[in-house]
Amino acid sequence: MKVQRMMTNKNHSKTVVFFIFFSVFLQNIFCTEKSNWTIASQKFVFAKGQSDSSINKALSETIPVSILEKLNKNLERNVMPDEIYSRKSKELLKSRQSLFLQLSSAYQKRDTLFLENISQKALEKKIKEEEKNIREIQKKIDDNLKEQAELSLKTEAQLEQINNNVSENNNSELELYKQLFKNIFTNEKSVIQKEQIVFYRNDYSVFYDPSEKTKNLSPLSKEFADEIFSKNINTLMTGTITKYGDYLNVKVEVILYPNAKVIGSFVEIGSIDDLEFITSSLANQIVPSLTNSMPVKVIVRIDPPELQNITRIYIDDVLFNSSESFILESGVHNVQFVADNYQTVGTDYYFEGNTQYSIDVKLTEKKDGQITLALVKPVFGDIFANGQPIEKETNRKSKISINGNEILGEFLSEDGQNAFFYIPQKQLLEDNFVSINPKPYDREKYIDTRRKWMYGSYSLLIVSLIPTFISAGELNNAVKLYNDGIWDYNKAKPYENTANICSAISIGCGVLFVFELIRYFYAANSVLPQKAKIVPESKQIIFNQPFETPPPKDTESQNDKINAEQNQTENEKVTESETLTETETVTENKEIIENQETSENKKTDEVKN
Repeated sequence: MKVQRMMTNKNHSKTVVFFIFFSVFLQNIFCTEKSNWTIASQKFVFAKGQSDSSINKALSETIPVSILEKLNKNLERNVMPDEIYSRKSKELLKSRQSLFLQLSSAYQKRDTLFLENISQKALEKKIKEEEKNIREIQKKIDDNLKEQAELSLKTEAQLEQINNNVSENNNSELELYKQLFKNIFTNEKSVIQKEQIVFYRNDYSVFYDPSEKTKNLSPLSKEFADEIFSKNINTLMTGTITKYGDYLNVKVEVILYPNAKVIGSFVEIGSIDDLEFITSSLANQIVPSLTNSMPVKVIVRIDPPELQNITRIYIDDVLFNSSESFILESGVHNVQFVADNYQTVGTDYYFEGNTQYSIDVKLTEKKDGQITLALVKPVFGDIFANGQPIEKETNRKSKISINGNEILGEFLSEDGQNAFFYIPQKQLLEDNFVSINPKPYDREKYIDTRRKWMYGSYSLLIVSLIPTFISAGELNNAVKLYNDGIWDYNKAKPYENTANICSAISIGCGVLFVFELIRYFYAANSVLPQKAKIVPESKQIIFNQPFETPPPKDTESQNDKINAEQNQTENEKVTESETLTETETVTENKEIIENQETSENKKTDEVKN
């Protein structure tokens, strides 16, 4: 899909295109830095009667922060002449008020001179000095009023120029050339100035907290406006939340300063469980008011042409009835083109106001089918294609459904490591056979290791250069002394040897650094997905043989445990039998000794008798 920004509906010649690029080039050369346009926000408040609970307090901070976060898109404000007039008028009025106070003080000071007890000559001299000061202040006030009048006339002329600007579609080629050259060689700034939209204190999470003096005043009051404008805040976002049950009604107002003018009021209703929807919707509504952009016209051309009237166009998920042209509010929009049996095409694009765009869309017919994906080496795990698990034929081959879109896949090994791969669109043909060689490992750890080695080799190289430079200097000094006849060859030779050794070490460190740098680049490049390769039909038979499945680790550990228990039981039995044998032997010995003692006692008794 091609989005093209169009200046007119006519087909211009190459010369016109050249001058357009030439004008843009000159504008880029002579343009000045854009000033900032600051937006701030207060904490949102709940409607009267709503409870002041901790949940409500959290919502009053979370919602405005989320809205501002979604406005962090490098937006620019188209500042109209009347807005510039309001700012400058405010500054001129402030200057006139200061000058008027100075004038009042000067008149009072001159009048008090008549009460002083000084000579007539001295009095006249002082009066002349004060009157000179008064005339200078009066001149400054007159200049201020003159500048105010000129600013008013200039603003009226600029607004009239904008209102009476002839549409580009009605301009002739000659008028376009005149306008083009007029824009190139003019030294004046554009009638509509662009300013960069920034956040208060450059942080969207910081709220504007008014002083005690204006804390209870309305943001539309003069005192509040003067205070907030003095802090260089151009617009303030306020909001009111109404909560009933699990649903919220959020109303947001955007107030422009220094005139304290409400430039937009926006409402969204949604569930408290889906704050993302509420804040996204409000942010999209606020963008046109912030950027102050005009609507844009979009012309659509569909290829093939026969789909022009049957293609459905969705803008921000909303179906548009027209299939040829439509009007959009300026800002970022999501555009989707849907046709039956064709691939859906879409994009997010920033449409700048008061401009015509042409979108060229080429739709591709869907081609549903299947391809075969095979693994080169025996790696076991699960395979995912575009986030979905794929059907396995064997542990080596799988089937992937295709629909014409490129496939980004992931191989997830049994130990939790992954490896990414992709299949380009040109390989997505019916019954194609592709292969990958996944290498799942901890890439973050590997890259970190290679980075440490690279930094270490670089540090080693830098350290090695210190003695190299020192030895080179000493060698140059020794050569000079040798050439002058002060030193002989034997005395200068060691310096040459030292310099050569240090240089060799530095060269070795340099080679090591280059080697580690290349390894680091290779490691960093390993995070990129591997591209699948087409397998020729003659080699596809190799992948028909599945990998030999190794025994599960849990089974091996269980068998080892059983074997260990059996060995322990047998050892216990052997030990027990040995213990019993020793016990029987000791018992038999005791019985023999007792029998011998009994026979000896009998013999002794017989002798005595």
